[in-house]
Order: sequence, then C-alpha cells, then structure tokens
Amino acid sequence: MASIRLLSRLALGTLRRQWPGALALLAGTLVASAALAAVPVYDAVLRDVALREALDSADPGDLQLRVAGEGIALDRTAYSDAQSALDGAVAAALGAASDSQLRMGTSEALALFEAVGPPDEAPPPGSQLGEAVLRFRSELEQHITIVAGSVPQALPRGVGAGG
Repeated sequence: MASIRLLSRLALGTLRRQWPGALALLAGTLVASAALAAVPVYDAVLRDVALREALDSADPGDLQLRVAGEGIALDRTAYSDAQSALDGAVAAALGAASDSQLRMGTSEALALFEAVGPPDEAPPPGSQLGEAVLRFRSELEQHITIVAGSVPQALPRGVGAGG
C-alpha cells in the first residue's frame, strides 16, 4: 500500500514539473481519438458521393438496380401503396439516370387446399394438396395471351386475406 502512495506522489510531482508536455500529450490523444471517430462518418459520406457520381454518369441502359422489400402484404391495395412509395424512393435516388423499371416478386409458401366447402369456412383436415410459391413480373399482361377464361378481378380490401 505504501508503494502505491509513493508511486502516485512521484507521478503527480513529475506531472507538476512537466505539465506542458503532459498537456501536449493529452491534446494529441484527443485529436487522434476525434480523427479515428470521424472515419466511419467520412466513409459513409464518400460512399454516397461515389454512388451519386456513378449514377449521374451511367447510361440508363447499362444500369441495373435491385431493390428488395420484405413483408409486403399480398393485398392489392397495400401492394399498390408500397409500389408507389418505392417508385418515389427509386426516382429520388436515381434522378436522371432512371429509365424503365421491371418489378418482380415472390410470395411466401402458400398452402393449396381442395375446394370442398364454402370459401369462408376452414378446409377440413387432410384436404391440403401441397404448397405453392407465387412469382410475378410487372407488365406481365404485355407478354401473355389468355386463351380461356378471363383476367382475375381485384377483390375488395380484406376479402380473401385469410382472416
């Protein structure tokens, strides 16, 4: 215990005699810490500037951008709202570099059941036929021809949502 007191008195005495050097060392440490803390901020800013520069100089025909969104409801109105919000964000980000957009999506796995009762009743046990994943592509209507039946009509909001 006595040696700790002796060492602390010795350190404080040396600090009193050489305070300008200790102050310079403290200031240097503070400046170095601030510079190291600023590296992530400058990195993010430089990355954003480089992305803007690349988007402004890119030919729209050569630019391919993938935007992913998860958890969008399989409801026509909610999907349309999410699509509008995404279109605005992409247009704001790309500016003049944007051209046409192609939208593709994949649903979660959906259970397929044999239709044995009214649609609003729960299917009986054992009537599951399998699972399906729906994939779609925007402007699909321009690439297909319906040879039988008709295009499905939009359901009112909340109908078919699975309760």
